[in-house]
Amino acid sequence: MASRSSAVPRHALSAAAIVLALCAGEAAAQAADARASRERELLRRAQAALQQAQSERDALAAEKTALQAERDKLRDESARRDAELDALRAQLERGRSDASRLDATLAETRREAEAQAARSAARDAEQSQAIARLQRELAERTAANQRLVALLEATTRQRDDAETRNRQLHALGHELVDLWWAKTADEAASQSEPLFGFGRVRAETRAQALRDQVDALRAPPRAP
Repeated sequence: MASRSSAVPRHALSAAAIVLALCAGEAAAQAADARASRERELLRRAQAALQQAQSERDALAAEKTALQAERDKLRDESARRDAELDALRAQLERGRSDASRLDATLAETRREAEAQAARSAARDAEQSQAIARLQRELAERTAANQRLVALLEATTRQRDDAETRNRQLHALGHELVDLWWAKTADEAASQSEPLFGFGRVRAETRAQALRDQVDALRAPPRAP
């Protein structure tokens, strides 16, 4: 075999070497092209991934900004709600304080009203008693006045009757005096005539009539 190999011409070996070199170069070029293609693909993918990452980063940044804005809005809303709640609590506390004060005032007013009602009731009772007492006194005074009026009327009538009787007695006295002075001598003689005594009888009869008139005038009528 060694002799067979040594028998191969040199130009054949050179050609083969050239062919091998060409093949190797072509293979190397193909390998370089393949490597460059893979690198470009990798670069493209890396750029696409970077763009996607940047897009995702920008989206996350925008979402973060939106979330921060929403958080700030919620924080402001919460603060506003807390302020409103504090105001409502303060208002409720003032309302409770006012209600307590009003309850105390109402209780005091109720006690004062009850006391006033009791005083009014006592005053009304006193006034009723005073009115009843005054009515009794008025009735008693009215009755006393009526009795006094009746007594005054009776006294007035008695006085009038007495004045009338006095006038009549006065007139009767004058009549007796006139009869005495007007008596004639014959009448005087007849009164002293001892046999029949007609003149005396007439005189005594007249005298008795005058006495009866005097007695009637002396006895005043009994008051009713």
